[in-house]
Amino acid sequence: MSYVDIVSDLVENYVYCYDKKNYYSPTNKDFTIVGDNPFIWNEFLCYNFYRLDNDIFFGNQEVLPYLRENLPKKSYLRNHLDTDDKVIFTKEFHPYQGSTSPLREIRETFFDVFFQNEKVLKKMRNGTFFMVIYRGWEPELMNHKFSKDCDLTWEKLLASVLSDYNLPHNSIIFCLSNTRGYEQEHARHFKKDYFPKRIRPRVVWDNFLEFTCLKKTRYSPDINYNYTIDEHIENLRNSDKTLLRIHRTHSFTRDLMLYYLYQRGYEKHSLIEHAYVDIDSLKKFFGKDNQHSKLHGIDEHLKIFKKLKKDIPIKCSDFENNRKLLGTGKGNRLVHEDGWSYSDTPIDSSVYSNTIFSWASTTFPDQDEMILIGASTFAPMLNYHPILWLGNRDYIKHLKSFGYKSFDWLFDESYDDETADWSDKSWKKMINQVEQLDKIMSMDRDKLIDIVEKNKDTLQHNRDLLFECKSIERILTKLHGVINETKL
Repeated sequence: MSYVDIVSDLVENYVYCYDKKNYYSPTNKDFTIVGDNPFIWNEFLCYNFYRLDNDIFFGNQEVLPYLRENLPKKSYLRNHLDTDDKVIFTKEFHPYQGSTSPLREIRETFFDVFFQNEKVLKKMRNGTFFMVIYRGWEPELMNHKFSKDCDLTWEKLLASVLSDYNLPHNSIIFCLSNTRGYEQEHARHFKKDYFPKRIRPRVVWDNFLEFTCLKKTRYSPDINYNYTIDEHIENLRNSDKTLLRIHRTHSFTRDLMLYYLYQRGYEKHSLIEHAYVDIDSLKKFFGKDNQHSKLHGIDEHLKIFKKLKKDIPIKCSDFENNRKLLGTGKGNRLVHEDGWSYSDTPIDSSVYSNTIFSWASTTFPDQDEMILIGASTFAPMLNYHPILWLGNRDYIKHLKSFGYKSFDWLFDESYDDETADWSDKSWKKMINQVEQLDKIMSMDRDKLIDIVEKNKDTLQHNRDLLFECKSIERILTKLHGVINETKL
């Protein structure tokens, strides 16, 4: 079955239903734990979703003529419960982590309420009702390391719902972004003796953040889709900065990266955006017996801490500089006068055109059982940047499996084989990263640009592949396979 055939089947033979009802946490009545998310029919099967600017489109170009002439059917769920229509019903989950039992809240507040409707159960049991649960911005429904439900995991939650309500295994489908998900299913997620009646919940694991990066560029007026690699090289020769270290959310890993930029004096040659630094956690870390604390003395630590405290928040983009900062909010994100944190807003292209490479931290870099490829990778690729990743073991290997090229012509990427687990008190991976920075930052800048220019085909390839956004084709193909129980 071709991809166009799969899309036409999804458009012509299914109705995309919603109920516009939000389900709130009983712990926090203002917190939505389950809400609507029409990502399939409002995005993946919508022609205009792929339009970036005038006649510029991303995604699979072969399917666009079909989508231009055909619209998916969408309707209220109540209109189709007494019909033979095949229904796809989409929701998104937000477990309230302030609760002592966030997963039980979802079970009791949503599933046990929603399945009181016998008409829904009848359609699910006869294979004409599929619930697709979107959680594509995370690698799992809820990270077990942060869950307070010690005896309940999201896998057990889903399996128990399928078992208790006697539902087909493919009637509830999760969408998650752990690209290691399929290899983890038998090792960790869905062991044979783990679930009643050998139930294996259905999950579409893929990279749901690839299209998000492109989608959000439509709201950024400074993105030039016709910007060429040769223009970029010319801009680099007229700039004076080398390294870009930028993010919109806080983590200790990123604080440590900032520390080393200052410790090595590289902040003078870098563009940096950093909202908040947890100085107390840094002091605690360097106070322990580890390789990092032995590299230099306490006096130097204190000197750097003082400078960091003075410089924070660090901003370099026009987007941030033109907005009045009020402070830090949830997740220690920058909060501005209009109340937004802008954690997902694209970074100004100018910060990329004025720097040579990005030093990027992946999400959850110390948890090797999951890999989440997100904006820290795709935004630099969109802007012709080589990337040095501080991330999960095999991060680069997974990225290359999707067709992207890495940057072994600039960095020694053997670090991809190393874990970033904090239980290793030396945390060898960070030491390796600093050594990599030393090598690159000590190079003559013109020579460094020459290397980039020599390998510009790699940078062009990654940008072009990003615009193809093949993840959507993979996701819809997998989803269609699960619904029809074909082999993924």
